Amino acid sequence: MKLVSRASRVVFGALALLVAIVIVQQPFATNDGPVHMAFADLIANFHDQGRALQRDAYRVDLRLTPNLLPYLLMALLIDLSSVRIAESVIQILCLLGPTVASWLAFRTIRRDNAWLAVFVFPLSLNQLFFLGLYNYCLSTALFFLVVASYWRLNEVRSIAWSLVLGASLTLILTTHAGGFVAAMSGVGALTAAHIVLAWRREKVGFLAALMQQWHAVLAMLIPLPLLLMSLSESAGAPVIYGPSLWERTISAGRLSILRQAGGADSIIALALSLGLLGLLAWAVVRLLRERATLAGKQFGAMVATLAALATSVGLMFVFPDTMGGGWTHFYRLILFPYFWILLLLAQQSFSPSVKLGMLGFATVTSFALLGTTMKHEVLVRAQME
Repeated sequence: MKLVSRASRVVFGALALLVAIVIVQQPFATNDGPVHMAFADLIANFHDQGRALQRDAYRVDLRLTPNLLPYLLMALLIDLSSVRIAESVIQILCLLGPTVASWLAFRTIRRDNAWLAVFVFPLSLNQLFFLGLYNYCLSTALFFLVVASYWRLNEVRSIAWSLVLGASLTLILTTHAGGFVAAMSGVGALTAAHIVLAWRREKVGFLAALMQQWHAVLAMLIPLPLLLMSLSESAGAPVIYGPSLWERTISAGRLSILRQAGGADSIIALALSLGLLGLLAWAVVRLLRERATLAGKQFGAMVATLAALATSVGLMFVFPDTMGGGWTHFYRLILFPYFWILLLLAQQSFSPSVKLGMLGFATVTSFALLGTTMKHEVLVRAQME
């Protein structure tokens, strides 16, 4: 166990150092990133004397709505440094934040499985990052903080942790609506599964089973006023389903969201997808075989995680691609089923040799995808000169 832990820390450190060195020199070229930074710059310097023209053309509205938090963070960073440095910091948070947050979530679930966070890094090198959708990328990190908060709440069941979970859900809502939908539906599925299991498997009355989860229900109610306000403001926006069910299945199965320019990165994405889906199948078979011997709490947690996984897959298939004034919603939901697979794996016990093999696979995948990303970046920069 110590060997795997030390090896994973070396991998984390190497990835973090490499990403920081690359981005600090010059931020990755992204599609919408400069636009988001320009908006943040406008917020930071709106009342400067040289911004009279912008004040005539724009109005800064800082109401508490989805997407607001990243702009405030970017504006603060710009005020403290410069646009280039601010974008570098944001990109580092987008790429390393989900890995760090997942480490916390996996460690909360089972201390000796925190190393699974290495799998999250290659998933962060996705097309949405290179589209410059920083708010979405930051919400994937907050997703893991929501899960960690829920797991802790389910252990101690206190008002304090209920408020922490509610605050986490509100925080992710003010960061990105897609991340909130994934987190809220996941917490709802976990809570519903625990209620049903207590009611049917443990023969607890339904009302008593519901009362066991009242802390989680309270937490889910906290962000609802803000959510309702946001929905009322987006009423009337077009709703378009977008990619067909078959296209969604193929894209999700191949992890096409990780493909930048085809070729090697497509192969790496497919290998990562097949590896995680294979581990999912193994975990499900193991759960079925050992269900009679597993402790009730452990069995319930695994079944609840599978319910959350099924919910995330269902959302990915049915959610409109264009809705509420936004688009590419389907792509924004592809990653979360894979996150739930990792959260299920975090509850398993592995032999040291299996851990090393999985860590090696995740490490090779991470550095290989980072390598193809940097190669693609060189080509993009060359064409921009």
